[in-house]
Amino acid sequence: IIDNGRLVAIGTAEELKQLVADRDGIPMPTMEDTFIALTGHEINDEGNVVEAA
Repeated sequence: IIDNGRLVAIGTAEELKQLVADRDGIPMPTMEDTFIALTGHEINDEGNVVEAA
């Protein structure tokens, strides 16, 4: 995962989801859950950063 030009995490989608599941206790996280957990924010449909709640 690259966020704002910064490398945040390396791995397959399944590896990253497992990392978040183990680290944050999120059962069966989606890629969106994973992105938010690893970056601290989400990207809306317009491509703008939206801080995570």
